[in-house]
Amino acid sequence: ARNLYFKLFEKTDNYEYFIKYLAISTHIQDYKIVKDQALKYYIDNIKEEEIILRLYTFALFKLGNQKEALLSGQKLVNLFKNDVNYEVLGTIYLQQKNYLKAYEFFDKAYTINKSPNTFLNLTNIQYYNLEQKNEAITKLEEYIKSNGYDFNLSIQLLSFYEKEQKTEKLVPFLKEMYFDYKKNNELLMLGKTKLLLV
Repeated sequence: ARNLYFKLFEKTDNYEYFIKYLAISTHIQDYKIVKDQALKYYIDNIKEEEIILRLYTFALFKLGNQKEALLSGQKLVNLFKNDVNYEVLGTIYLQQKNYLKAYEFFDKAYTINKSPNTFLNLTNIQYYNLEQKNEAITKLEEYIKSNGYDFNLSIQLLSFYEKEQKTEKLVPFLKEMYFDYKKNNELLMLGKTKLLLV
């Protein structure tokens, strides 16, 4: 299928086919092809420019070309300011151990998407890399109080309590999770929490 899309692209010059070709190449982790072809056929100011640039940046990152990935990621967020691109750049900074910059871009992404996964990355960076352990815990507690017991965030908070030896908070929090899932009939999460309570 991948080669078919490329042949269609060559025949028609339709970049929608090229995007499909790059997406399949990314999916099968052929990052060298993505890097080479994206570079060869990249054009400014076309409808597909953002996706091509993002896949190119991701391929560079996966190939370990950190300097080029960073430059490409910066270009990406300068041209297309959205949460997905901020997370791509944040991930590159994280890989380069530039934790303040990584936090900054995950924070920008979170401002847009309010995603629990993005929030998980933010508090992870705070706790593990920026030595802001108490801030990360407080942030998680406030998030859960306002938004409910997202399972992954709740588990993260429990692990932070454990690491900080705040054992007095573990069982009460687990019980809160349990009763919240029970009240909202979230059976899968209820079952997982029950296992933790045993």
